[in-house]
Amino acid sequence: MTPSDLPVDAVAQALKMAPAALSLDELLAALPDLNGYKVCEALRELVKTRVADFDYRPEASTLSKLVFQPGKAFAGYAWAHSPVSDALNLILLHVSQQSDGRGDPMGSFTMDYLHQKLGTKLSDEVLTQAVRAGLDERIFALFSNPTNKYVAFSQLERHQFTVVGTDDKVHQALCFHVRAGNADVAIDKVRQSAFGNEELALQGVTTGTVRFAAVAGHASFMEVVL
Repeated sequence: MTPSDLPVDAVAQALKMAPAALSLDELLAALPDLNGYKVCEALRELVKTRVADFDYRPEASTLSKLVFQPGKAFAGYAWAHSPVSDALNLILLHVSQQSDGRGDPMGSFTMDYLHQKLGTKLSDEVLTQAVRAGLDERIFALFSNPTNKYVAFSQLERHQFTVVGTDDKVHQALCFHVRAGNADVAIDKVRQSAFGNEELALQGVTTGTVRFAAVAGHASFMEVVL
């Protein structure tokens, strides 16, 4: 199912016209004539593109404790070196170390789960911001089910890339170790970083963390973590 097949405009309009943020239950009730599964898929696309945003309210009586509202335009990877970035790394580490009960790493998690497991280390606000960052980096994706009103975040498989670039003006090579959900996001993060000036020529991107000692023809070499 492609975004063009989904009622994204109707869902976005329902969020815009609501007097307050809507839980999944309330959103589905506001759109009774639409297929619930398509509404959930449309919500996933709207959150992915930041047209819709979410907040976590642990005191709410709904199952997921998440409410949705109109979002703000994506403003870049401002959290690259911030407590939010550190929180996202902690979430990734924790989730990767937990089993799904069958011996495999957890494939998804809820905000309630993060609140229970990491709430003593991080505030709900920072956890929410970290999940938003994971969505922007295409590491996480929203998942919801209209039948049981379940809302969770699925973890995508790849979240580490190595990008190599050169600045011939100063004869410097740079190796970027980038947390991202795909190569396009990794390159975008490099371009938006403090090192992504017009002199930087990207030479290649690969999955995983690859270490380089030097790059031929360049006097200096620098490793950067984004």
